[in-house]
Amino acid sequence: MTDQTPQQRNDAALESILRAAGTSLKHYMPSTQEAMRKAVLKVRSDSYIAGSNAAHEAAPLSGFDLNWLITAATRYSVTRKTIAASCFAGELATNWDSLPPGVQSTIKQDMEDAFRMADEYPTRWDACDRAAWEKVRSKWK
Repeated sequence: MTDQTPQQRNDAALESILRAAGTSLKHYMPSTQEAMRKAVLKVRSDSYIAGSNAAHEAAPLSGFDLNWLITAATRYSVTRKTIAASCFAGELATNWDSLPPGVQSTIKQDMEDAFRMADEYPTRWDACDRAAWEKVRSKWK
């Protein structure tokens, strides 16, 4: 699979919504297609902006929260194609049992989402990266 253009990603998002409703973009007139594309692009843009702004609105950390840092590092590292991400996954697997249950639960949920996306888009991970994250996954599977 090749990288998609922004328009292709937008159309894919729109198509997935339409398929859930039992239809497809190809069944609409060009003017309607364009209006739907603009609407989906606006929703996606607004969501992105809201997510970016949420970081500024979040309450500041009080002290150093290692559990938050581990969760954030996992979210950042998962599906990154770098040796650092694979090394982090190895450390996470090695130290899994020392993590609090709440952190394990959050990471597990995030990881299962990442695996679903990687199964849908196989180029998301290289084989060595997937193998590293599978070691983490083996801690609860």
